[in-house]
Formats: sequence, C-alpha cells, structure tokens
Amino acid sequence: MKLLKKTCTSFVQAIDSDYFPEGPEAVMNKPEKMEIGRAVPFLILHLGCLGLIWVGWSPSALIVSFALYFIRIFSLNVLY
Repeated sequence: MKLLKKTCTSFVQAIDSDYFPEGPEAVMNKPEKMEIGRAVPFLILHLGCLGLIWVGWSPSALIVSFALYFIRIFSLNVLY
C-alpha cells in the first residue's frame, strides 16, 4: 500500500510541480538536487535523434518534420 501511495504521489508530482503532500515549507528546506527520473524522458528523446545515423533520412521525412515543427511553433504562439 505504501508503494502504491509513493507511486501515485510521484506520478502527480511529475504532472503538477506545485503538488507538495508534506507542505511547501518542508520542500523548500530540502537541499536542491537534480531529479533523474524527470530527466530520463528528455534524455531518451534526444538520444533517439541519433537513430538517424542508422535509419537514414528522406526528403519527404525532412519536409514533414519541418512542417510539424512550424505547426507546433505557430500553435504555441497563437495559444499564448
């Protein structure tokens, strides 16, 4: 039961960085440290880009990637 509670708390904290079950003062008194668990998805994403070396690229893939990039940037700017 304790493991389930800890897992649920970690999941909620990954989504909501303002969630402090022990209170914000207790968290502020802790020393700052890097949370590797939060960095792993970003590391995998960036290391996945190296897969291009083995799978290659095509002009159509390049066009689609640029189109999706500009759609995301435009969407972010419009929604902000």
